[in-house]
Amino acid sequence: MKQTSRRAVAIIAGIVLMVIYTFVTIFSHSTYQAAAVDGTPTSTNTPTPTSVPGPPQLIEPGDGALLPQPIPPDEWFFTWSARTGPCYCTISISGPGGRYISDDVYWQETGYVYHYTADDYLPDDALTPWFWSVSVNCLGVYNYSEVRTFSVEPAPFRRVYVPVVVRNYAPD
Repeated sequence: MKQTSRRAVAIIAGIVLMVIYTFVTIFSHSTYQAAAVDGTPTSTNTPTPTSVPGPPQLIEPGDGALLPQPIPPDEWFFTWSARTGPCYCTISISGPGGRYISDDVYWQETGYVYHYTADDYLPDDALTPWFWSVSVNCLGVYNYSEVRTFSVEPAPFRRVYVPVVVRNYAPD
């Protein structure tokens, strides 16, 4: 008797899971009719984790910005908004001479933020143009932001002293 009741419970549990899966599959990809304030029907998509996320909205830096050399205490600071949940973003930064930076960024309480610093100053031939964009990945479904440009300030002037040895010097 106990084996029969366990088997019945397993069958019922399997049926319940199939019904839930079918319900989620049908309704997560469906459109339903909703009435507007004036009573006319409007079509509304049901948002789901597998629906296409909207494109990320770039916030900072603005297009054409001039950024400092990314040597501490200075840094490059990027921020944007994008869908959260089971999602993450990838920032892509490319510059002169094939320079390329890419990193996955996960949403924090402060939003989507990326800080970049380097150990060495960029040379004068690597100051412009730079491009940055972001993609959002929600369970394998992607969307892409616009592409923005920026330039980098020249490295600060550093005075270099070179010792000079003069031979056979005789003061007048």
